[in-house]
Amino acid sequence: MKKRQNKLKIFLCSVLCLISMSSCKSDRITPVLERGKPVDLAQVDFQKLNPDNFFAKLAYVKENKMGANKHTNSRNEVLSIEWFTLYNITDQRLLNQYKDVENYIIKKGEMYGDLDFVERKSPLIGMKDPDLRSFGYWTSKEIMFSRLYMSSTPANKLIRVILETNNLHNSGEKEYNTLLEVLKKQNKKAKIKMDPQSNGIPSYSWTTEEKVIQLYFSKADDLNSFTLKIAYINPDTKGYLKEFGN
Repeated sequence: MKKRQNKLKIFLCSVLCLISMSSCKSDRITPVLERGKPVDLAQVDFQKLNPDNFFAKLAYVKENKMGANKHTNSRNEVLSIEWFTLYNITDQRLLNQYKDVENYIIKKGEMYGDLDFVERKSPLIGMKDPDLRSFGYWTSKEIMFSRLYMSSTPANKLIRVILETNNLHNSGEKEYNTLLEVLKKQNKKAKIKMDPQSNGIPSYSWTTEEKVIQLYFSKADDLNSFTLKIAYINPDTKGYLKEFGN
């Protein structure tokens, strides 16, 4: 009888553990971003995202960046490799501007490299009316972001995410310090480093086995902003970290 009770207890504990793990996993989200409908980015499982789906409702540009030259075009015709692609852009001036550089043109005898990484940006520099309504926040809606950069490998493995605030006129330090305290709590086991800056507001970095987080505040005249960077360390992306300053 005792054996049966023990087995039942073990079984129930196992079920409870599985339920607990499942509920924890369900807290992480993989949303589609939309301006004016901000989501909690602290809950986003960035490494499980499909970057194209993540950006699908934003006006953005995708850039294919090539690595070091190691191939030669031996064909008689020109080789055209996709460079820039615009999504959800209606500004004809921008469309025409990017049309002139939408492809790498490799003539016969010229060298070229393989696709190195893919970068997505929203909004585009030069948009007449960039939609800077916030698409996300970090834990608190006091900490809102309106600019997004994301780099991934050719196989869509996430390398780095950059979140930026809109220009904050002579403000932003309160929100910056709020985000700093949030990140300290969320990364207690990480190695933290503080770097003094000439603007009087230190920058910070956290390093774990799987990622590097950077936070810094920028001042330009009366326009302030702050930036949060997250770079992921794994076999697919580790080689990119040095290039991205992590």
